Amino acid sequence: MTKVKICGITNPQDAQLAVDLGADFLGFNFFPGSKRYLDAGYAESIVERLRGEIGKVGVFVNQSLDDVGDDSSTAEMDMIQLHGDESQEFINAIRTETELPVLKAFRVGKAFCSDILDNFDVNAILLDAFSEKEFGGSGSTFDWSIAAKLASGKVPIWLAGGLTPDNVAEAIRVVRPYAVDVASGVESSPGKKDPKKLEAFIRNAKNA
Repeated sequence: MTKVKICGITNPQDAQLAVDLGADFLGFNFFPGSKRYLDAGYAESIVERLRGEIGKVGVFVNQSLDDVGDDSSTAEMDMIQLHGDESQEFINAIRTETELPVLKAFRVGKAFCSDILDNFDVNAILLDAFSEKEFGGSGSTFDWSIAAKLASGKVPIWLAGGLTPDNVAEAIRVVRPYAVDVASGVESSPGKKDPKKLEAFIRNAKNA
């Protein structure tokens, strides 16, 4: 069964609802340039109040080794998601610093070449739609056939980019990813989840 990550968590109510509805991961965005940014101290307070088991993923974009390590530790993250232009050398340093698994995001646009993935040794790969304006959370989709070709490889593929309750089941049938990742597709406004959309997304993903 495909795993579900609800990203862009900014408050304890949405976090707990996602847990209660059966999500497998929560994403906390520690990139100050994000519309869904929250600081590590507040993320820690959300995590400490959660009832039930769930994976916590810290999202970072071109940030320093110290910031990634400190925020991940403070907020008690289980995995680090790098959503910028981080190098393999940086990933190696992160692993040494934190001992946490690394999920590396790649934005798929017209110029995307899957050969670039051969240059990276990571625990999992997230494929998102390319946007000139923001790193993720844009609500745009990309050609799922690209992800489908990669999903049969050894590295787990997480699918993001424009997923909604209406298209997530079809996306899973086409790609067969390890996990799907959603932020804007289940929101009423940036950082605020819509309970009905959240429930429908998780249900449709789990039943695909």
